[in-house]
Amino acid sequence: MTDGLEALTAMEYPGRFIIIGTTPAEDTAVFYGMTGRRPSSRGRKFVPVPLPTEEITAIETEYLDPNVEQSLRELQLYPAMSYDTSRPSDFVAVSNGHQTGSVVAAARFDGRRSACDILISAHERWDFEPDPPFFTSRISGVVIPTGAAMGIIKRCQDGTSDKWYFELPREIGKGKLLATYDGKNDNVPLAFGGEPRDVETPWLNVGDGVRHVYDALAPKEGMDDLRAGVIGVYRTQSGLTRAAILNRGTDIQYI
Repeated sequence: MTDGLEALTAMEYPGRFIIIGTTPAEDTAVFYGMTGRRPSSRGRKFVPVPLPTEEITAIETEYLDPNVEQSLRELQLYPAMSYDTSRPSDFVAVSNGHQTGSVVAAARFDGRRSACDILISAHERWDFEPDPPFFTSRISGVVIPTGAAMGIIKRCQDGTSDKWYFELPREIGKGKLLATYDGKNDNVPLAFGGEPRDVETPWLNVGDGVRHVYDALAPKEGMDDLRAGVIGVYRTQSGLTRAAILNRGTDIQYI
């Protein structure tokens, strides 16, 4: 069942996407999904990675086949989601590139700032991705105890960067969706336009959420399956974190 995810289901090719919402139990739900058209892009998986500090958990992208052509390694392998496990409800950071590290640094620097201010600071040195002719947008999200926000960096026709930020409302059972592309599987897909789209986040278990989000990306009849994987992280108001990964062709992995 993918009820409530019609905005995602309607997207034949979203590229990468973020969903941030609130469950009926008032947990914060953060999802990151990865689709791809090229074998190297689709041939990736999510893996939890140990970091030098025990405070932060990171989930990164990794190639399924170490021998795959890796000319876009810098853009395709990155920390997709990081969250703090030591200070209750400190932050969850998510993005489609290495800017995740900048979001983490900004979130840890000054907890008094708003979620939008954190993303604005984190994106200061970043532009859209240097992958012509696509110039893929960079998308990021952050959750802190006082709120949540999403941001996108798109390419303007004159080659400059256009940066947009959205403070997210906290509504029980609801969330917002932001993607790199507008959803059409065009030769050169258009960047995501407008404000984040409405979705529902009714799942009490993070594994159920990951499964439903992954199923919402199922291809229409006769179309290729472009799914690579989905991550989900739930944070309770007391700071308990639960996370799950669903990679293509595997069972759900709880972290």
